[in-house]
Amino acid sequence: MALVRALSAPTMSSPSLSNLGITPAWLADHAGDAAKHFGTLGEPNDRGQQEFFRKSFTDLALIQRIIPNVVRASWTDDAVWVHIVLRFKNGTTISAESENQPAFMLPWTCQANGKTTRTYNADISRAIANLLPIGAVNRERLQGEGLEDQVVFEMPGALRGEWQRIGAEDIAGDALARLRHNYTIRRSEVSEHIGLQFGPDPPKPGVEILQADVRRSSFPTNLVVATVFPFEGGDAIGIDTFLQEGQRYERIVLDNPWIMVSLKKHPDLGAWLIFVKDVSMSEKAMRIFAADMHAHGRDDLAQEVSAHRAEIADLSYYGDEVILFPDHHAILWRWDPNRELFGWSASEVKTQQCTDYPTLDVGCAAAVVSTDGKLER
Repeated sequence: MALVRALSAPTMSSPSLSNLGITPAWLADHAGDAAKHFGTLGEPNDRGQQEFFRKSFTDLALIQRIIPNVVRASWTDDAVWVHIVLRFKNGTTISAESENQPAFMLPWTCQANGKTTRTYNADISRAIANLLPIGAVNRERLQGEGLEDQVVFEMPGALRGEWQRIGAEDIAGDALARLRHNYTIRRSEVSEHIGLQFGPDPPKPGVEILQADVRRSSFPTNLVVATVFPFEGGDAIGIDTFLQEGQRYERIVLDNPWIMVSLKKHPDLGAWLIFVKDVSMSEKAMRIFAADMHAHGRDDLAQEVSAHRAEIADLSYYGDEVILFPDHHAILWRWDPNRELFGWSASEVKTQQCTDYPTLDVGCAAAVVSTDGKLER
């Protein structure tokens, strides 16, 4: 009868916090565990971060804004389906069906009296779950299990960025203060994250690094320096070197006329000048670049970059990797043939699968750009 009442209730055209069971008491009860799990890639969770997140997680207005994203979420490798039909003695039927992955599987598509409706009534989910035996497929999902983690996942990016900043300040506040003497810090975090240019090679756990995206007021609005400093003995290594040598790499970008034309033409596309510990082209990036060039049959390009590694700049421009030389010529390393950034058609650059850190859209190139910004054949 609980299911009959839920299916016969007025249609709910949008999710309701109270119907989902999300109340101030529910948020307060789950805030502690949610704070511990925020940041799922190994980020540290110190006391300041947890306090900040508990405050955010119990903000009912914030949760109200993100709930539509929670119920609309989807992911791979999780095919779900629930279909239920109620048949009454008078021959009428009511059916409800869902293939939605998040907690409570909302919304339900219902059919009754020849009419089809969609409703976000979680009471339907609970009633169906109560009719299923313990251990039945999707029973826990129908009961709303996982809602807490899904709310955390949909927290705004700005909130996650602030959470990372708090952790970075707590761990590396002195290093960040030194950077602020010359730069504005756009983003900072301390984590065990790894990437194409940074992190232990080969990967190993327990190695923390400080990442700080910094910029000067004279930069184009879409350009930052993505600095990476490994921790050794509790200190971020490379701060002094960057403060002394960083401008040399910045000038390689800022003095390059064809790069600057593109940056100013596409102010909404981000560009990151990489700096890892003491150089722009890190040892890790050099190893991967050399393997990619060898696969292309262009060991000569790897030798050129290796010979000038301390003098060149690695620019990550909207996902493309461009290795810039002081004389303004460049080598295109990672390239998306669908992104038109420069004075030639992006599809003219031939790519193949990368040897390491491959992505779906970006392939490995071995193309040279002349000092005046023309793609060499």
